[in-house]
Amino acid sequence: MTPVDPLFILIPILRAIKRSDATNFRPAEDIFEDAARHIAEASMTDAAQDTSMSVCVEDIMKFAALECTKKAMKRLCDVKGKPNEITAEITVFRYSSQKLIQELRKKVATLSTPRITNMSRCLVRSLAKDGLMEDKNEDLLELGRTKLACELLGQYLPHDIQGQLIASYDLTKLDAHVKALAKEQSLLAPENNAVTKKSKAGPATVSEGTKKRKKGSQGVEKLKKANVNGMSKLSTFFTKKAE
Repeated sequence: MTPVDPLFILIPILRAIKRSDATNFRPAEDIFEDAARHIAEASMTDAAQDTSMSVCVEDIMKFAALECTKKAMKRLCDVKGKPNEITAEITVFRYSSQKLIQELRKKVATLSTPRITNMSRCLVRSLAKDGLMEDKNEDLLELGRTKLACELLGQYLPHDIQGQLIASYDLTKLDAHVKALAKEQSLLAPENNAVTKKSKAGPATVSEGTKKRKKGSQGVEKLKKANVNGMSKLSTFFTKKAE
């Protein structure tokens, strides 16, 4: 089985809570019950077409009870203790998009290391395509690895969060470089097309010229078309006649 950080499963659960409720500190159990109800109701529409899309409240509550989920909650939420009449203190949580971005940036830092990116030929080709593998572009190469790491994580994130993650980095120089490279390639494209067309037309022109050079004089051409049926071959005039 592939290990999965519960953080990625928690994101849609915590975001399912209404905005008015998401701003308040609440016990984890209350948060999960509220989110589970909203998610289950929303999944009924998709489940009508595909039963595998159905989400049960019980499944989410079982996930909430896992120890790894409780630890992940502290990574994604503002946490504080709140006095209670029954117990001395209970822990309450409030989802924090800022803490989420901080956690995602830690993952980006790990994924953008040369050791990780060089393990994938696809990533290396992507960097080379943008001209980032040259020695003079070391600073841009680091930015390129960072952007690739953000895009990799983005496959497991809602679109708006992916946008927030990328926006948390200053990729101005990289964007300018990629735009300049694209412009340069667009200017070279017509010239390359002309060279390609010329190279394709070259052999045909030479072939036609060769045909013209091989064509003989008018007299020779007429002789080629002459009817020689019944005529003696030239060699018969040089053979000894039978006595």
